[in-house]
Amino acid sequence: MPGLRQQHWLEGNRTVLIYGGSLASEPDREKYIALRKLRRGRPLDGIVRVMPSSLTLTPLISESDLHGLEKISELLGYAAPVWLWKLCDQ
Repeated sequence: MPGLRQQHWLEGNRTVLIYGGSLASEPDREKYIALRKLRRGRPLDGIVRVMPSSLTLTPLISESDLHGLEKISELLGYAAPVWLWKLCDQ
């Protein structure tokens, strides 16, 4: 999504996309706690894991991603559904 990383969020068609950063890094505690306060029951409708076309999903990468998602779920108090989006070569 062009501009999402730079602007940190985008909005359109009644949808808000929030850039969450890399699953390999520590999640932004303040961001996820603020999201939890905004919508207590379901802070996020989902998480999209964007993968470049050059990335092969290995067990090691999957395990690392799972660990990052568990940290996010803990901060949110909610386990959001996750979608994988593999980018194609242009």
